[in-house]
Amino acid sequence: MIEASNRSLDDEMRELAADDQATAADLQQMLATVHASAAAREAALAERDRMVAELQEKIDVIAEQRQAILTLSTPIIELWDEVVAVPLVGSIDACRAAQVMERLLEAILQRRARCAILDLTGVETVDTATADNFLRIVRAVKLLGAQGMIAGIGPHVAQTLVGLGVDLTAIPTFSNLREALKAYIVAPRRAAADRDYVEC
Repeated sequence: MIEASNRSLDDEMRELAADDQATAADLQQMLATVHASAAAREAALAERDRMVAELQEKIDVIAEQRQAILTLSTPIIELWDEVVAVPLVGSIDACRAAQVMERLLEAILQRRARCAILDLTGVETVDTATADNFLRIVRAVKLLGAQGMIAGIGPHVAQTLVGLGVDLTAIPTFSNLREALKAYIVAPRRAAADRDYVEC
């Protein structure tokens, strides 16, 4: 049995209106939350982009500094007409040897050098890989039509090379840079003198 309601039509209308207002308020709150979330996401993306740009800028600066250090650590010095020298200091690993070779070969081409001297005065220790790197550099110099020399081999390095069985007999070696340069300058005169002597 259905009992009659004591609520009037006006009461029902007011309740429906209240429900509609509550629903609209809920929707407004949800919409505000969505907008706030989107704004926070945009702010986070903007911050991420700023940090990426800042990181890229730092990476670029580090790359420039690294290149500057490499240039300073591997200077190519023009000693005489057609003679360049590379004073090496510290350890020479495969990566650094490749950089030395690249810079030296470029310098030989640009300056039309006929002689390149590797000055090992600042190299205190060598191993088989280091010695092999020296040989590769000298061979690459020879392929460009220039003469490769090694100068400044100290007693400790000499003992190490002998102990490792490294054969440098095919490469002109000198006690210091001065002697290497002197040998290159005197060589053409000596060759000319020998020719004159043979002709006589």
